[in-house]
Amino acid sequence: MIKLIKTSKIYPHQDNPRKDLGDLTELAESIKVNGILQNLTVVPGIGDTYISVIGHRRLAAAKLAGLTEVPCVIADMDHRQQVATMLLENMQRSDLTPIEQAQGFQIMLDLGETVSGISEKTGFSDSTIRKRLNLVKLDQKKLQESYQRGGTLMDYLELDKLKSDKLKNKVLEHIGTSNFKWQLLSAIDEEARPARKAELLAELNTFAKKVKSPAKGVTHINFFHGFKKGDWKKPVDANKAEYFYTVDDYSIILYKKMAEPQKKKASPA
Repeated sequence: MIKLIKTSKIYPHQDNPRKDLGDLTELAESIKVNGILQNLTVVPGIGDTYISVIGHRRLAAAKLAGLTEVPCVIADMDHRQQVATMLLENMQRSDLTPIEQAQGFQIMLDLGETVSGISEKTGFSDSTIRKRLNLVKLDQKKLQESYQRGGTLMDYLELDKLKSDKLKNKVLEHIGTSNFKWQLLSAIDEEARPARKAELLAELNTFAKKVKSPAKGVTHINFFHGFKKGDWKKPVDANKAEYFYTVDDYSIILYKKMAEPQKKKASPA
């Protein structure tokens, strides 16, 4: 049943995933000329008020156009169904940014919904929903700033290559700039460095001794900056010669003890 309701009695839904309604000027002008061509969907609020579920832009534009009443369908939906309906409507219209999608999914989770349940209600795959939810874990201020700089969904998906939220937020500061790719690669390398260091030390400890500084009589064999082994292989004389190494936060240097020169035998008189 369609009912005319005063615009002053209808309020925007506080959990509407779409936060930015965009420029309403053109829609308001159309409503002035043609009226509301599609009903709003509302749910009962407190007292004689109503909450908008479908038609947030139409409601705002109608108020801008000076309409005092709008046609509405009064629906019976619990809070979870309301959020799901708003999500689905906006997503079908491609009106939501990836950030707004993520926030909408999080609201549904907070209401007790599961990822599978969200997938069933919105048509998005479990994988897509989980990737969007990763955005909620990021610094929201930095996230909004990066989006305003032109950050894209593919940029945010690139952050999933990192495990650390701290590193993700660090790289997030560069999304939308020409420095983003370099910062991402640097962060990936930084995150992988401890594992590379542990692997290299485990191998070195099978034949070399850790020292604070190289002693006399040793020669430099190899230098591992960032703990990258490259094409290096274990020395063939590892079990015969004496090897030593020094290590700091960023590199390992391998040394080998030089063989003492043999003394010449005295010539017979």
